[in-house]
Parts: sequence; C-alpha cells; structure tokens
Amino acid sequence: MRRCFILLLWAIHACGVDILWSRTSDRANPMPLSGELDALQAHIFVPTPTPTNNIQRVEFWLDMTVGSGTATQTEKLAPYDFAGSGPKPTYIAYSYNLVNIPAGDHFIAVRVTYKDNTFDIDSANFTIPAYPDVNNIYVKYSNSDDRSSPMLLSGATIPYEDFVYIFVDGSSTGDRVVQFFMDKAVGTPDNTDLATPFDYAGTDPLGVPHPLDKTLVGPGLHSLTTYVQTASDIVEKNTILFTINSPVVVLQPYEIMVSINPDRSNAMPLDGSTLQGGPSYIFTAPDTTIVSVVFYLNTPETGTSYHKEGKVPFDFTGTAADLTAYPWARNDANAGSNYIIAAVTSDDGTVYHLRADFTVIIPGTVSLTPASISAVLATDTGPNTFQITATASSMDTLTITGLPAWAMVMPNPIVVPGSFSVLISAQSVAVGTYTATLNFQNSAAVTMASLPITLTVNDPNNLMFDVQPTIVNMIGRPDSGDTGAVISVTGAPLEPSVVYTVSVDVMWLRTSTSTQFTAPNDFTLLANTNNLPEGTHTGSVTLQAPNYATFNLPVNLQLTAAGCEPVICNQIRVALPYSLVFVQNNDKAVVDKNGVGTGFTYVLSHAPGTGSSVDAYKPDLLWMDTAKGLLRMKTTAGINAGTLNNADNSIGVGFAVPNQIAVITARLVEPYTSAATGNYEQAGIWFGTDQDNYVKVVWLSYKSGGIPAYAIQFVAEFGGVTVAEHKEFVLNQPGLDQLLRIIVDPFTRKIYGQMGGQTGTYLPLGTAENVPSEVFGFDAAGIDPVIGTRSFAGVMTTHRKGVQTQFSFGSFDIEQGERPLPPMDFTFDRKSHPLTHPTNMVFGPDGKLYVTELYGNVHTLTYDSNLNVVEHQICTTIPDHFGPRLTLGIAMDPTSTPGNIILWVSHSSPDLRAGGLNSGSISRLSESSSGFSNLTTPVTGLPRAEANHGPNSMAFIGNRLWITIGGNTGAGGAVNNGMEFGVREEQWLSAALLYMDPFEPGFDGDCYDEGEDPWGKDPGCDVSIWATGLRNSYDFVHHSNGMIYAGDNGLGLANTGAYPKSPYAPCFGFADPTPYYDGGDNPLEQTDLLYNVKQGKYYGHGNPARDECVYKDGSYQGVPPLPNFVPPMADLGMHASPDGITEYKGGGGCGQLEGNLLVVRYSLGDDIRRIVLSADGESVTSISTLAINFQDPLSIRVNANGDIFVAEHGGNFITTLRFVDNCP
Repeated sequence: MRRCFILLLWAIHACGVDILWSRTSDRANPMPLSGELDALQAHIFVPTPTPTNNIQRVEFWLDMTVGSGTATQTEKLAPYDFAGSGPKPTYIAYSYNLVNIPAGDHFIAVRVTYKDNTFDIDSANFTIPAYPDVNNIYVKYSNSDDRSSPMLLSGATIPYEDFVYIFVDGSSTGDRVVQFFMDKAVGTPDNTDLATPFDYAGTDPLGVPHPLDKTLVGPGLHSLTTYVQTASDIVEKNTILFTINSPVVVLQPYEIMVSINPDRSNAMPLDGSTLQGGPSYIFTAPDTTIVSVVFYLNTPETGTSYHKEGKVPFDFTGTAADLTAYPWARNDANAGSNYIIAAVTSDDGTVYHLRADFTVIIPGTVSLTPASISAVLATDTGPNTFQITATASSMDTLTITGLPAWAMVMPNPIVVPGSFSVLISAQSVAVGTYTATLNFQNSAAVTMASLPITLTVNDPNNLMFDVQPTIVNMIGRPDSGDTGAVISVTGAPLEPSVVYTVSVDVMWLRTSTSTQFTAPNDFTLLANTNNLPEGTHTGSVTLQAPNYATFNLPVNLQLTAAGCEPVICNQIRVALPYSLVFVQNNDKAVVDKNGVGTGFTYVLSHAPGTGSSVDAYKPDLLWMDTAKGLLRMKTTAGINAGTLNNADNSIGVGFAVPNQIAVITARLVEPYTSAATGNYEQAGIWFGTDQDNYVKVVWLSYKSGGIPAYAIQFVAEFGGVTVAEHKEFVLNQPGLDQLLRIIVDPFTRKIYGQMGGQTGTYLPLGTAENVPSEVFGFDAAGIDPVIGTRSFAGVMTTHRKGVQTQFSFGSFDIEQGERPLPPMDFTFDRKSHPLTHPTNMVFGPDGKLYVTELYGNVHTLTYDSNLNVVEHQICTTIPDHFGPRLTLGIAMDPTSTPGNIILWVSHSSPDLRAGGLNSGSISRLSESSSGFSNLTTPVTGLPRAEANHGPNSMAFIGNRLWITIGGNTGAGGAVNNGMEFGVREEQWLSAALLYMDPFEPGFDGDCYDEGEDPWGKDPGCDVSIWATGLRNSYDFVHHSNGMIYAGDNGLGLANTGAYPKSPYAPCFGFADPTPYYDGGDNPLEQTDLLYNVKQGKYYGHGNPARDECVYKDGSYQGVPPLPNFVPPMADLGMHASPDGITEYKGGGGCGQLEGNLLVVRYSLGDDIRRIVLSADGESVTSISTLAINFQDPLSIRVNANGDIFVAEHGGNFITTLRFVDNCP
C-alpha cells in the first residue's frame, strides 16, 4: 500500500519510503518489511538519507493509517527506528517485541516530514505467525547458583524459604533468544536473554544466575511463559505451572495494639477489632526490646510505608512531646476491612512482620441547611426562629449538646432526615456578640453534624452596621488611576432603612458619588493610585449614623511595579461579547480630550514587549461625538510596519484569546469623504500583542497614476517581519461606510481578514497561518494575571506620508464565533459568585468552601442548600504578614473539626517576571477570636521560577502534606535568551511532587538558608520527593483507588525552553535554544499530558540538579529514556493548560461519573474534561467534555453532595454546577 498526498502550499518528494527490518541491533543485513516475520524481536527502521539528511522527523503508526491517531513512535533525530534508538556513538536500534502483536496480518504506516515541510507517506504489510505451543522440557530450576542438580519446573512445588534459580537449558538445542513472562503471556518480558545461559532473573558478569525474588513472586500458583527462538529461526512458546509454598509461620513476640486514649491505657489487640467513634491510638507492644518499627496501611511491605518510628514509644501516627500518641482519625482508612503491617526490628537484629486485620465503621453522613445561623437582635427582644433541614444517609436519632442559655432546639432530640427549629432570644442578654456550636450526636456519642450559631445583641440606642467586606484589600499599580471595591452596608434589622455618612482619613480614598447613603445599599470605594509609590498603603473609611455605633473599615492598597500606564491593569481584559457604540460616556480608562470614556481599555505601546503606553496615547486627538454616535480620531504620521513602531492611539481592549474563536468587527464611517490624499492614509482594526506582532485590516488611500485611489488592505506581521499581505482595490464610494473584520481562530492557529459590503456580507482578504503561539497567549507563564491576557484588539488611524486628517468609527465589536460544540451528556443548574482571581479551593469539615486569592487573601464561602452564598468572609493574614504573595495552594489540616478549622497555604514571591529565588513557603493558619489570625510558616525555601512556576496545589494524604512544585525552566535546561524563565536553573526540589510529615517531632521545613548553594543536591530539610520530571503540574488528586493523578502543562511557547545541554550527567549550564532539528536543544511546543504519578518515577522534564539529563523518552536527544521514565496516560491537547483535577464522587449524573477524573482546561477549551479510567486505574478508556464556557478555570472541587465547584480565575467567579438528573 503506497500513497502520496498533495496539499495546498505543500510539495511532495519522490513517492515512497523504504521500511526495513533487521534481526540485529546494528541493522545489518536489512530486509524489506513484508511477509512472515520469523523472529521474536525485529529492528524496524527507515534508512537515513545520504549524503545529506534533510529529514525533520519520522512518524510510525502500527495498524493505523497516517494521522488517524497518536503515532506509535516519533523519531526526530537519525537514525529513525520504530522502537527507538540507543545513545551515541553506536546508535543501536532498539528491538520491537513481536510477541505483543497478535498472530495475523498487520501493517506499519510511515510519514517522513522534511525540513522544508514536504513529506512522504508509505506503509508496509507483514504477518505475525502463530507460535507453536510446545512442551519445552528445558525449563528447569536449581537450588544452587551453579545450576547443579536441575529439576523440571513444570508442576514443581517450591518452599518459600529456598533460594531458587530458574533457567532454560538451551545449550543442546542451539537456542538463540529466550524471553520470560511470569504470570502473563505478553507485555514487557521479565527478562530477554540473547545468549546462554538463559536465566529468568538475569545473570551477573561472572555468569552466576540471580535468584527468584519471592517478594515479587509470592506464595501461590504461578505460570511461566517462555518464547524460544531456535537456531533454525523457529519461535516456540511454552507455558508451565508451578507453586510456591507459603512461608512458615513463626510465633511473634510483639503485637499491634489499639486504645481509645492517647496514653495508650486500656489497650486491646488491633487484630479482629472494630474501630468507630472517636480517634484511635495504635502502637506496638511490648516495646522494651524494640529498636524500630515501620508501619504500612493497607499495603504490603513492598509498598510505601505509612510511618516510621525509631525510638520508644512506637506509635502508628507518631508521638507527641509529652510521649502521648498522636490520634488516628481514620480519614485515610477504608470503610470496612483494613490491615496494618508493622515491620519490627528487635535489639538482636531480628525483623518480625506483624499484621493486624480490623474493621472501620464510618457512620452515615448528616448535613444541615443552612450550615450556620446568625441573629442580630436588640436587648430583651426575640426569639427569632430558624428552620433547619437535616439530610442524612440513614435514619437516626440525634441529641443536641452545646446549647447556650439564649438558644433552644425543638424538638430535642431530633430524628434525621427531617427538619427542626432553632430559637434564638436576646431576653435578659447583655449587649455583645455571642457564639456557640450545637453538636448533634448519635447513640454512640459520635458527633454527626455541627451547627455554629451567632447572636449579636445591640442597644436600641446604639445600633450596629453590618458591613461587607470587613477589610478592603485592593491591588494596583502606581499612577494607574482609580482602582475600586464595592462595599455592602446593611443597618440593624430593627430599622427598614438608615441614612448614614461616609468619611475617609487619607487623600487617595473617596466614594464614587456622594458621601451620604441610605442602607441597605452598596457604594463604590475608589483608591486613586496617582502619585503613590510602590508598596502597601493603609487608610480607613468611617460610617456614621444617629443611634449607630461608628464603624471603621480598614483599607489596604498594595501597589506593585508600574507597567500599564495610562490605563488600569485590571480593567484591560474584557469579557466577550464586547460591543461599543459611541453615544454616551463608556466609562473606561481610555478617555477623549474631554475626559469622556471611549470604552477602550488599552493603548498599544511604541516599544514592543512593554506594558506602558504613555508614549503612544494622545487623548487630545480623540473626541467622543456622542450626539452623532461617533468616535472621531485625528491622525498622526506614526505607524507600525517593520522596524517602524511609532503608531499613536492604537486603542483597544484585551481579551482571553484561547477561550473561543473571536470575530472583531468595526464600522468605519464614510472614509471616502475624509481628507485622504493618496499618501497611504489609513484607518481600521488590529489584533495582536504589540507593534511587532499584529494583524490589521484597514481602509487605505494610495495613488494610482497620480490620482488618489482606495483599497482594503490585510497585513500580518510577526517578529517585525511581514508574513502575509493583500490589497483589494475598491472604487470611491462617497457617503458609504466600510465594514472591516478580523477572525482569530486559536484552534487552527489562523487569523483571517475580511471586508464587508453594504448588505452585511463579507469577502475574504487574506489569511495568516501558523501564527506564533505567543500571539494567542497559550502559555500563561508570561501573562500578568492582574491583566489576564497578552493579546489585544482595537482601532487605529494614521496619515502616514500625508497631512493630519480625521476618521470616524461608528461601532466596534468582538463576538464569539461559532465552532462545533462537543457532545455533552449532562445538564446543570449553574450559579456564579464573584471572587477576584481565585486560584485554589478546599472544603472543610464544616461544609464551607475555602478559597485562595492570587495575592494571599483566603476567602470562606458558606453556601445554602440551593448553592447560594449566604456568607462571604475574607482573611488577610498572609498579605498582612508578608505583603502580597503569589498564592496557589490550600489544604485542610487532617485534625480540623467543624469548630476548629486549620488551613495550610502555599505561597511565594509576588513578582511574576522575577520571582524570588527559593521564596516558596507553606504557612499554617488557625482560628482565633478575630478569624484566621494565628500564623506559623513551618516550610520555607521551596523553589520558585523567575516566571510564575512555583509552589502549587497541596493536599493531605493521612498526616502527610503533599505539594506540586513547578519547574524553574521551560524544558529542563536554563537558557540565556531573555525570555520569561530567565537564567535560573532547576533545583533539587523543583519540577516534582513532594511530601512531608509536618507533625513529625523535630520536623525541619527550612529548605534553603542564605549562603547555601541553591543548585546543590538534597537541601537537607524533611521534605521528600515522590516523583520527578513534572514540568508544571498545577494540581493532583489522590484517587479512591489509591493512585495519584496529575495533569502537566507542556512547553507552551516555542522560544521559551530547552532541555538540558547534554543527555549525560553533569548537564548543568546554558542549553542552546535553537530548534532540535537544527542541532539545538529546543523541543518546541509540547502537548499537555495526564500522568499516573508513582513513587520514584520520572516523567520527562529534565533537572540537572538530580542528574535527570534525558528529556522525556530521549528521542529528541537520540538516547534511551531514563530507567525510571514513565510515559503519559493520555494526551490532553496542545495549549490546553489542564490545571485543576479532582475525582468525582457524589452520585450526580445518575451515578455514571463515580470515580471519573474531572480536569479543567485553563487555556484552549475553557472547559471541564471527563476522564474515565480503566478498572485497574492504569489507563484511560475515554475522554469527553462535561461542561463548557468558563473563563480561565484554574481549580475544580466536588462537595459531599456531588455538586461541582469551579474557580474561574479570569472570570473572577466561583461557579457551581448541580446536575439536573433525568435518571431512568
């Protein structure tokens, strides 16, 4: 089968590709790949052209046509081998194991792409024979490492305690290759031997066999399948059965015990016990002759240990300073059967292996709606009655404890599920605020639910305001005008309304309108950043009214480095659709000569790559003629063309380009009646990042035969070089308007220019293809999150070589273009609550949602049963203590209770372009009378990139705190090319999933001290590495199947990364950012991936500090992968940015989603992807779209009811989705 395709703008080489195979790794005696392959292994390859190799890459597909799926193998460097190649200087061909291909007819398709982007396509057919199944009597075993006294393995029973050496005696038959498969018939062989002796477990250099490892091949019945290639090239298959006896049971001198008391009193054997109710305290006893104990929970000793104890007493969860045992809350136990193994080392060196099987009973769940209540009453009034609904997984009777004198519950006890009343009274209660927590307990005294209640008692003659927020935190840049916050004010419930006044104590604060208001209402508080330096500025707002207590509202204004002048950074990005008509003050930062807002939010700077546009903004040349609905723009000679970057008043708006196809349209009013003289005067629309990277569609006046003529021009310029241009000549049409359009398609990386006629139809002008990724803003690492985009669109004018004239615009629109919607099987009720730049979320045992904000605030959201936010509190402890911090992770302490919430928050340097070295920290926040004001920082010195990679998401798994750390570089190697990652190299703890036990006595979380070598090996803190090679895994999830899954952001921009400069250690130093196919180290843009993150494994992002010098599978560097390299589970797409990830639980969607992974895609897609796992959790069976139309979703969580919560970082929302189930 041989095919050649001709595509537009592509050329084809001579049709045909040689696909060859050899029996040996040096590719000797090659044969065409065809007919029956009489071998166990084949070295399949495409020969390298000589004398000049002009191949860019070779892609192979097994039993798939070209492009019909992900290529089985892609080779980017010669030689081009189907199974990959070895390192230099030999570059041997790796073999493909043919036993993994079913017997029958097959084909391999190949596409060879050349450096000029031409390609050849070909395929080759071949047959895998059915291997005869023979009774091979040569599979034997011996109890001696000299293979003496061999016995047939078939049917043998082997004592567990014996050393066993398994081998195939092929010396007499002349066997050439033997492959061994234990307890399987295909897959990766346990061993492949190419010459005698053929030992199952391998052979040392002296020819001595390795023994069978019975920790891997345990007691029981086993099968061993061997494939033998004989001297006559006949492949024989043989499967035999044998048995390993169970080890002899030895009576143990120690036992695993459990107590309900921290002093371990009244203990009983854990084995056979049932645990429920309060916490458990598990330990080994007696401890007088024990040296150390290693505990394992629900995993054999070959798995990951749960806890290690090296001194008396030996507690399962560790020991406090007062020698009491730490509690085990059983959060990481299974409901039902569990077991704990303890490897006990005695003082004589003997290791005893203890096991205790036990049962954990997790009581049914009870939830209350609302989750908390609050009453504000005057003295000697009330009671107020609150109706509470209790939902429960099973019927139960609960008694209430913790009732204060001012509250009553009716009935008491209550029956759940059901409803009850809480009565709160201020009779005989003094003025003040009172709190209590009602605990609802079952017959076993287990608290099933808690209800916080608050009573505020006011003096009728000294009432109190309810003001939200209680602290105002604003972020901005110096000299960027006003930044604002909305303040909500409610008077006492005794009065339907109250007139109050507002005053401020600093000059830079003011209200947006008057200083007198009537509550309940909202008013806007404005902070003028002009003439204020960088840093934190504080002030306060005072609310006063007759008979009301004076309310003081603290205000914190944090100003960071300038860069957006003269516009306001957080106003630049707008939501689509965005439509402007010029009939009124549009109240945006770009104003005209009279201070009237144009509706535009951005001005394109003269200097490419800079944010400041003061030089390019000429407000005196703009006039909002609202009477006629026109934006009139007088011209200057400035233009952006090639090296000229002096265009003035290229005004526009920013928007999130990857979210959708964008259609940018403007109506240019009567341009033919302007004073254009044929000197290249022009007016129109533009889209791009700066004056060197843009597309424009303009009306143009030029001269033809010395007479002014007209055209509509399309120009695409990237990197200061024009890559596409077209003029469509038009007749003079006095009195007519001209419609101009640009269509931006990030999904195909194309931008189209169109011109519109008077009937509303549009004609094509030109197309820019293969547009650089940075124009679309695919990689968020270099985007200022306060701005939220690096891409803009707007209008422009110039008189170029003529004299000043004026053009008028009647409208400007950016709409969302149509694109095929993915099929979706579920519908939702959807609600959104405003919250500025949310980054991460975690639910507490109180049912509340705790949310981190970009620069350090922590929000507490209380939802009612209908997913309405009934209370929104803000904690400013971190920015109050550290100043602004880039805050990306939050975790719930495992000891938290509904009445005592403890949070852990990860944060680092707030600078998104020059992040502080080792500025990553983890702080612990606990509650006090004034909120989460108790702060400690147990972990410091974690890696942080110069770009915005750093400490990301966190979670507790048991008592261990886990965190993902992003890479310091784009692809593992530092580059000195002035791009966003700077020159910082990778470090020991960067680009990895880490874990620690912060409760361990003597825990050392200081991972970097001034004066230490930041590029050295292990920094010596008590923070351990679980897995490496994760470029920027923003989030991870510990699945109920026990595995950890994480998405990973691939290299988003082609010019921002390189892998380590050498595939061999040491590989520190600057790498070459030249593309790999031109001899450099730049792998170019990479897809985003899903990983099953396992201990000790490497996932491909290089790190010279750990001697991880091979990038991914080694194909870019022409070397084999590292021994612990693991390929991805799934490809999640190019430029998708799969950030938040969670496991779905809760029964929504008719129970079809249980155990599925849900991933939000921040960039291309802006959606939730549903990932269905295989039964063993090791592979992906399907990926589909669950929900769409989010704005930069960054985090996703699911509550106990199965409702989905999404943090829309760019949209400034927490959005909830509740399934609308129509189950059969």
